[in-house]
Amino acid sequence: MSFPRQLATGEYLLAAGWSSDSCHSDSSYCQWPVSGDTQQPEPLHSCVPYGPFPCKAITNIFWLTTKQGLPFTIFKGGMLWAGYGDCHCISVAHNSQQTASDFTSRVIDFTLLVEMDRAAAFDDPYAQVVLAEEELVVIDLQTAGWLQI
Repeated sequence: MSFPRQLATGEYLLAAGWSSDSCHSDSSYCQWPVSGDTQQPEPLHSCVPYGPFPCKAITNIFWLTTKQGLPFTIFKGGMLWAGYGDCHCISVAHNSQQTASDFTSRVIDFTLLVEMDRAAAFDDPYAQVVLAEEELVVIDLQTAGWLQI
């Protein structure tokens, strides 16, 4: 397996992970190939979820696979500046459902709870834990509507 030495984009890189995801200051996110012997300068998938109007930066992202359907895409930021410029949001998208949760204070970080079987081929997230300045929120990803606990 070889990796490109440089993945060039025209925007500031705000976060990247070993999972081959990147998120950018122009409110876009990309999934990059990390296997194979040839270098690919283009992402496998690129999206501006709330564009084309000016949006806040996406500063953190997770893509998690599931046994049923498309992967979960969960990211912080990306909302329209007009109307959401002072909001603290995390968006969850899976299959045809997409929800943005607005928090009362700045989101410090978030993580996903996944099945613990390391031999499993899928992540299958079951909850999202969000730490904000004034609250700790757990979101049930297995219940329709993704209820906050």
